[in-house]
Amino acid sequence: MASRSASGGDPTNASSSSSSSAPVAGPSAAKPPIPPLINVAPYIFTPMPEGMFDFLATPHADADEPLRDRVARLRHILATLDYQRAGVRDNMLYMFDREKDRLIQEAEAREAAAAVPEDPSLPYGEVDELVAAMEAPADPRVNYSLGREEVGQMVWGVRQRQGQRGLTAREAAMENIFRVVESSLGELGGYDAHIMNIRRMYAERLMREEALISEAGLRPEERVLGR
Repeated sequence: MASRSASGGDPTNASSSSSSSAPVAGPSAAKPPIPPLINVAPYIFTPMPEGMFDFLATPHADADEPLRDRVARLRHILATLDYQRAGVRDNMLYMFDREKDRLIQEAEAREAAAAVPEDPSLPYGEVDELVAAMEAPADPRVNYSLGREEVGQMVWGVRQRQGQRGLTAREAAMENIFRVVESSLGELGGYDAHIMNIRRMYAERLMREEALISEAGLRPEERVLGR
């Protein structure tokens, strides 16, 4: 026991000394910097599931030759479009969510580096105006709904109209996040419209092919295709 004390082998002292000398990692050390979102084009690349194109060499249930007829191909194209659309939307949501995280990360770094800590609370005058506006009765002649463009400029516009200071790190991040949300809605809506137009084209082709097959055994006077 004496030798342990002389050599400093007390586990309590060892643990306390090691813990006091070990560096403590801050919250920023655990978060690697997120690169900014520059181009959203990569979201169109989605992995296809295994066996997606096995239909090219799979024998038909009613024939000995491979399944290569137009109806089967069109049905497979429609199924592939649905799968692709779901994957692309997931990619888009992930990329925009990561951009939101980057803006928050930058705001946190800006706040931490500020010489004077920013006060996130509202000034008393703004609080009084906010409460008064909430307690005021609604004017039935006024449309209080905000469009997407108005939401994105709301905070900065209020500051400019009131002649107050510029945006803080939190307010700038919030405004930029509004813009990311607005951009993501536009991208999602544009892609949905694009893919639905393509899907409608193939669906119409499939209907025509199925109509041809259904009327193949009918007499000319019994056919309605093309009328």
